[in-house]
Amino acid sequence: MFWLLRFRGETIGDTLALWINAIVWQLHKLLYKISHPSATKRDFINHILSQKQHLHWTVFPIDLGEKHYYDRTLRIWMDAVGITWVYFTHPSEHPAHWLDGTGSGPIGFDIGAHRGYWTLLYQKRFLPGGIIFAWEPDPKKYQMLLVNLAKKSFRM
Repeated sequence: MFWLLRFRGETIGDTLALWINAIVWQLHKLLYKISHPSATKRDFINHILSQKQHLHWTVFPIDLGEKHYYDRTLRIWMDAVGITWVYFTHPSEHPAHWLDGTGSGPIGFDIGAHRGYWTLLYQKRFLPGGIIFAWEPDPKKYQMLLVNLAKKSFRM
């Protein structure tokens, strides 16, 4: 649970909401593990997504909605979905074609770049000799993308 200390919301209330939701999620995981001793993390997530979506950590007990959180270690702003991708999934859980389908080359595209997670992930494959085009149509998410790329010294 110490990973929570890495995050700060735009307000203290946002930060507390994130921490409360994460603690409640951990309690749900613990109770599930007690009642299903041989279950895996994937079993728990499938259980929540198929039967109890109202208990997912991004909406229960507080709906995190469009709130943004700053990760002091990665130095990027993320929403709750971004936190889920970065911290609750392992690269082995990503479909292989997501990672193997790109090679090094002069040009990369991140269409629907959202907060820039994939842009930042693939920067070593394309830079310094290449270029990555990151496109995000949503104005709020585009602003978050710009902030995240600027913090990582991306040349824009």
